[in-house]
Amino acid sequence: MKKTLLSIAILTSAVFSASAMAGQVTCASTDGKYKECRLDGSGDIIMKTQLSKTDCVKDKTWGETANGVYVKGGCRAIFETMSMSQPQTMAGGSGYKDLIGAKAAGGESDLQRRGYKFVKTSTQGNSKLSTWWKPNRTGCIQVTTSDGRYSAIREVNSSQCGQSSVAPAVSNNGKAPAAAIAACNKFAGEGYDGTIISQSAMKPGWWEIVFRFEQNRYVCNVSSSGNVESFNKLN
Repeated sequence: MKKTLLSIAILTSAVFSASAMAGQVTCASTDGKYKECRLDGSGDIIMKTQLSKTDCVKDKTWGETANGVYVKGGCRAIFETMSMSQPQTMAGGSGYKDLIGAKAAGGESDLQRRGYKFVKTSTQGNSKLSTWWKPNRTGCIQVTTSDGRYSAIREVNSSQCGQSSVAPAVSNNGKAPAAAIAACNKFAGEGYDGTIISQSAMKPGWWEIVFRFEQNRYVCNVSSSGNVESFNKLN
């Protein structure tokens, strides 16, 4: 009996601990007006489900604030911290899960803004399948479009993007060299080192590192020796 009660207490404690780190909120823009909603929890914020007919596009009709999220232009959706759901797949380093549910035209523009290059389109039943490749990255994604919206996005073999499969360069236990990190921080010009959100090995000798400075995230493509190829804002 004592062991049972102890197990229940441990399980309850674990549940409350997990809940304390996560959060979810439904935020709605009424009559197109700007609205802020508080969202508790840790980790990056993602749009889980779009509820409005109006497109909810990050940095256009919704975005992050110091205490949660904002919506405008008629966007209504369910938002949550990544600790409540599976992490965003970082193919290309900038993520793409937040594009599920977006209209195809808007989604294509957003993928291009994140550095993806369109490769080809095919059909499967009533759906359209398009593949996208991000230069300098050994990864390829396939986007399924149904009824004019992105219904699914997944990683596929790089050969489907016309690329040969190359094993990524990994060193320092999967962490970018200090020279690469320092170069990205210097390029940012903020006067302090940003918080590293993720770091991924790309082609041999190259890295993709996502930093957070204040409320903004940036993706830095850099060589192991510290040569910054690109530095782009994500939100």
